[in-house]
Amino acid sequence: MILDAVFPEQCVGCRSGGSYLCSSCRKNLKPHPEICPITHKLSPGYAVRQDLLTQTSPLDGCIVLFRFDPLIKKLIRNLKYYHHAHVSSFLGQRLALELQTHEFFSQLLVPDSKLIISYVPSHRIRRHITKGYNQSELLARSVCKTLSISSPPQLCKKVKHTHSQVGMSREQRKKNLSGAFHVVVPIAPGSTIVIVDDVLTSGATMIEMAKTMKTIQPDCTVWGLCVARNG
Repeated sequence: MILDAVFPEQCVGCRSGGSYLCSSCRKNLKPHPEICPITHKLSPGYAVRQDLLTQTSPLDGCIVLFRFDPLIKKLIRNLKYYHHAHVSSFLGQRLALELQTHEFFSQLLVPDSKLIISYVPSHRIRRHITKGYNQSELLARSVCKTLSISSPPQLCKKVKHTHSQVGMSREQRKKNLSGAFHVVVPIAPGSTIVIVDDVLTSGATMIEMAKTMKTIQPDCTVWGLCVARNG
């Protein structure tokens, strides 16, 4: 393409030409340890350690692919603010591979299963004024395409314009997100829902979405699926 000749792709890691992420830098992506997203204790398969919580969490687990190091941070920035489609394709494929090799989810990747892959919605004002797209939806679409399943439905709408959560404590994030989501698609009993997002921080967004979904349909399982964790 003409644009490729004028603006050739460069590796975000080492700045070599020809690819947005060269084979050497791909090998340097650091996998995230399998831990509980809430307690940060070791947990096979990234399941929530309900046994360590004083109150049961509506979130059942959250798979996180990579540590939030400078390389993955650059990739996510290119996806989040510059709409680089090749980045969403690459990261979505890696997320899909994680589901295919996960002990629990690999059993659900069959025809007629009740697995639903969705994403964290963005408020319409922020989406249209600041970026015009939702990076979590782009990732979810790439995951579904890789797995050859239906395009991701928007299970929830964000009905409350929340403040930026940078610098907020866990309790402040929880209060900021309270009542922020509304389920807009019926959820069948026995469904397993996977919420795709780019970065997990405190887990407050995932927990609030899971709480909202289980209020509507208590007989469902809700997991997160994120590229990286920052915090």
